[in-house]
Amino acid sequence: MCGRFAFQGDQWPELTADIERPIIEPNYNICPKDNSPVIHYGSNDLAITSMQWGLRPSWSKESTMEPINARVETIDSKPMFREAYRQRRCLVPANGWYEWKTTPRGKVPFYHSGANQDVLLMAGIYEHWGEGEQSLNTFSILTQESTPEIQHIHHRPDILEFRYTNQISVFDQIIPSLIPRKGESLNRTTTHWFELVEKEGICRTHVVERNAPDRCLVRRVDIYREPGTTPRDGEWVFVPLEIVCRHYLAGSGWRRYKRGELTAEELGFEAGTELEEGVKLPKPCVEVTTKFEAYDRLIDREEALEIANITGEELDSLIDVVLKVDELIEREALKRGLIHVDGKKEFALGPGRVPVLVDSFGTLDEDRWWDAEEYDKGNIVQLSKEFVRQHYISTGHQE
Repeated sequence: MCGRFAFQGDQWPELTADIERPIIEPNYNICPKDNSPVIHYGSNDLAITSMQWGLRPSWSKESTMEPINARVETIDSKPMFREAYRQRRCLVPANGWYEWKTTPRGKVPFYHSGANQDVLLMAGIYEHWGEGEQSLNTFSILTQESTPEIQHIHHRPDILEFRYTNQISVFDQIIPSLIPRKGESLNRTTTHWFELVEKEGICRTHVVERNAPDRCLVRRVDIYREPGTTPRDGEWVFVPLEIVCRHYLAGSGWRRYKRGELTAEELGFEAGTELEEGVKLPKPCVEVTTKFEAYDRLIDREEALEIANITGEELDSLIDVVLKVDELIEREALKRGLIHVDGKKEFALGPGRVPVLVDSFGTLDEDRWWDAEEYDKGNIVQLSKEFVRQHYISTGHQE
């Protein structure tokens, strides 16, 4: 992964000898969102254009999802990069780049350059986004597995493999039954949603690729297990919160309402309204739970900010992503006769402290689903793990 690079601007590759070269100031620490010259084919011949580092596809909405690197192994299949890879390739001149090695003292940067300090050409892709004054040229640098010479510094320890099993759990406890191909179903479902989220430009995700029916490769994030210890300036750090978004009164929300722990007013209805199970809420009900305890526990905004050590603006950005993702899920689910009742999301904060969607979501495990046709008839037909939860509740499991 290339996270910083340098270009002095006093040397240019020979292939640019016949084109106009811009005069630029030396920059020994080019960062994401900085501008840097890029060599590409213009209307007739080679051209050099200053572009912003961090790819924003022409079809995406303005967002914080602007990857600075693209893996060569998956660039031709990822929606974010596929079109640019086929039609808009480029070269990024540099004198060197930085890689970070994890040591007992923390991460230490190592600068890599050619033997004679000659200018290097890094492969890239670029996009043109927007129109008029709002238009923007952006690029991303291609990366691959480290060569043997530098694997002792950077050997992609940032990539992990998620494996989905055939086990099933309820109320944070694994039960003995195995469900054939359940792991494959969860993996295919969640990677489908992750891909759509990226394609819509909602936010970045941790998924790199689905590498087997029941497995996927993901970007590793750092986890700080003591409340309040996640660094305020950390990048690729896990946010120890679950954000739950309810669209109907069901599950634990319904049980809390019956016990008087949740009021109609808190759910968006007029005070004193009598509610029935399954009623659609006037607006999404967003709640936050902590990941630092044996069982999920609802917490208020103040405690969430303290536990996660994030700002109010950062928490709001996570909630905004949740609402946008659920709009996407509802749109796609209704096409297939499904109602998306509720679900949870988990996040990390990536480069520039932008939201990165992690873990799993949108599956029959994490989310609740109903049959839309039956709901219109006044019936609630469970199409997710909720019927298993209800079975255990009926046996007195939670008493």
